[in-house]
Amino acid sequence: MARFVFLTTVLTAIVAASAVIDYRSQGVEPPLSDIAAMPSKIAAPGVVEGATEEMGLRPEVAGVLVELLVAIGDRVQKDQPLLRLDDREARLRVESARADLASAVAQRDRLINGARVQERDEARALVRSAAARLLQAESSLGRVEHLEREAAVTEQEADDARSDVDSLRAELAAAEARLAQLEAPAREDEVRLADARIASAQAAVDYAELSHQKTTVRSPCDAQVLDFNAELGELIGPTSPTSTVVLADTSRLRVRAFVEELDAPRVMLGAPVTITADGLPEHTYEGRVVSLSPRMAAKTLTTGRPNELHDTKTREVMVEVRGGAGLIVGLRVDVSISTLSE
Repeated sequence: MARFVFLTTVLTAIVAASAVIDYRSQGVEPPLSDIAAMPSKIAAPGVVEGATEEMGLRPEVAGVLVELLVAIGDRVQKDQPLLRLDDREARLRVESARADLASAVAQRDRLINGARVQERDEARALVRSAAARLLQAESSLGRVEHLEREAAVTEQEADDARSDVDSLRAELAAAEARLAQLEAPAREDEVRLADARIASAQAAVDYAELSHQKTTVRSPCDAQVLDFNAELGELIGPTSPTSTVVLADTSRLRVRAFVEELDAPRVMLGAPVTITADGLPEHTYEGRVVSLSPRMAAKTLTTGRPNELHDTKTREVMVEVRGGAGLIVGLRVDVSISTLSE
């Protein structure tokens, strides 16, 4: 008989809820009798979460796990290191890139500063030597040509003297060109090319350092470590099948409740909520609705109770819990949401 009365009551509530929904879908406020027939509490299953959803982290680069810096349950701060991969290869790439950058800077400095003083002095000495030898050769050529006119030397001897002068003139021109090159300032296009090489080398350093930083996984926010899914010596990376470390901000607790279709339109922001857990029968927690999903979605959380409907959709409702001592992230709970008709 009691079972019959219970079922009759539930059926009456469902019919009343359907009637209210139908009225409001037509833009008409339902009669007070239909609203009064609806229950003042909405029951729904839920699961405890932190102030953020669980965050599964993986290293951005592949590598061997060599150090765990925190333990499960530890509270960590934003940017705090959580684990490290073997970084020997990454460090070598950084050192190589920095050496290439230093070389590019040195080449530009040499281009701007020009040749060393000793090189310039040597070039000037070569010019003076070539000029002196050319002067001597030209003087000798003058005497040879005078003797040639008097047939005192052979034609071959005169040709050799002229060839020596031509050779020394070319040698002097080369020495003067070399000196001019050493004393000339750097060309604008050469400076731009040197600057481009420095920029490229600096980019390579930045990239190598960024890759090295990625061998350390850091916390993205203040949070608590919930789980590790890797062992020391294991090869892990961005394509690992499971998250290496799981975090959540548990400084404040929330409950994600799943309200079924007939009750979903009646949940309002700010509505008071009562929360209970089977494992904590002596505790009752209070909270309030802080956000509502704008859509219905397939049911993802079940209670396993005999009278539960499975082929239905639910609306996610986020409840902020006041206090929450004893609640654990991931714990399934029951929520009772008060309606405005209460």
